[in-house]
Amino acid sequence: MPLLLGETFSFDQTVPVRRPGTAVAGEARTTIAIIGAGLAGLVCAYRLADGGRRRLDRSQVVVLEREAQPGGRIRSLQVGDTVLNLGAVTFQPEHYQRYRALLTELGLTNGVRVIPRRRMIFGYQARATRTDTPSLLWDTVKGLLGRGLFSPAESWQLLRFYLFLRRIAAPEAEAERMALHEISVAQWALKSGFSASLQRKFVDPSTRYCFRAPEEVSAAFGVFLLGFNLSHPATLVGGFGQVADALARPLGGVLELEATALEVAREPGGFAIVYVKNGRLHRLHARSLVVAVPANVAAQLVPEMRARASTVAYGAGAGTVVSGTLKEEAEAQLHLRVSVGPNGTVIYGGEIQARPGGGHYANVLTYRGDDPLPEASKLFLQQRVERLTHYRIHPAAAAPKPGQKPLPMEWGDGLYLAGDCVGLFPSQETAVSTGEEVARLLRGEAVR
Repeated sequence: MPLLLGETFSFDQTVPVRRPGTAVAGEARTTIAIIGAGLAGLVCAYRLADGGRRRLDRSQVVVLEREAQPGGRIRSLQVGDTVLNLGAVTFQPEHYQRYRALLTELGLTNGVRVIPRRRMIFGYQARATRTDTPSLLWDTVKGLLGRGLFSPAESWQLLRFYLFLRRIAAPEAEAERMALHEISVAQWALKSGFSASLQRKFVDPSTRYCFRAPEEVSAAFGVFLLGFNLSHPATLVGGFGQVADALARPLGGVLELEATALEVAREPGGFAIVYVKNGRLHRLHARSLVVAVPANVAAQLVPEMRARASTVAYGAGAGTVVSGTLKEEAEAQLHLRVSVGPNGTVIYGGEIQARPGGGHYANVLTYRGDDPLPEASKLFLQQRVERLTHYRIHPAAAAPKPGQKPLPMEWGDGLYLAGDCVGLFPSQETAVSTGEEVARLLRGEAVR
């Protein structure tokens, strides 16, 4: 079930500090412990349960999740009769094959809806355009009169980028894609002939979407981000929280919610995990351990992951759910907008849905800048919006540096890492594939 408006929830995964001298109240043993019930952790446990065909008990598997609801960054919020996504708002069905197969297995494929590019808006300052071809052509015409978002020269550069994107996405272009990983987005944009103005309007905001400057982002990953504005992302009717619900359903008593891991230590024959639940400390002993949390959280929990996992840089974001009535020219399903003012640059966007009876709900995600509402309110009639809830996302998203090597999935002697930080390019697809692969490696352990 989606979260309800007014229900407490958090996206803060900061590891609490254990108070000195606090005694452990209880001890337990299991074969496999999984820390984190986000997409990767849930998929791993779901596969260990053979998709619900095998009943697991706590002697075999225990999943520890700090929040009161599983799902991590694929949770949803219900406001009246409308469901909004929190965290991930879309996925790429053309490229996320294992994620798409999982949705089919869970019976959710009928809810997948590709978002037409005419329902996507990109804006810089007071000007904006929809990202479908007719709208971009019309923006080019307006650019001839000095009223478009992009100048004619910038539109030509975008057309060249679109053609490049189609070529680089082909399966036979894998070597070329990997070569891009060795340089930064900034280097690639300069080499590709992007003008300074187009870099400022298009390249810089789209990379800072992942909270990193273009000089610090792999060109291969950056091109994927830039291409999002010209691609065909999809959403899930009823929210991505349905994925978490379906994965958690067969786990029963092995899923322990509101259980926050504090420490992990090696011990003879496995691992000891200290966690807090209801204000009391518990110690769980496990033969194998799957760490299914963001890399920087794993670096804090597991001493032997610290050096390598801490190299993955994450940003912190925020979300604000608002209610109001969009101006006609602002109506769309997805937004990414940039505003530059005396207080600096604000980058914001997110999902918008029609409100039953009229008006709209919007989940305004902030990628840079503290409060997007002064700018986002300009999209609404009379600049009137009602703030329904606000939340911080920490950590939010990671973007690989040029040449950065992916973290390993297997760390030896029963220790595994699963999640979007394990692949070269963080995504829901990586979370699903690593969760499934770790489960495959551990399946024999779970049934002993």
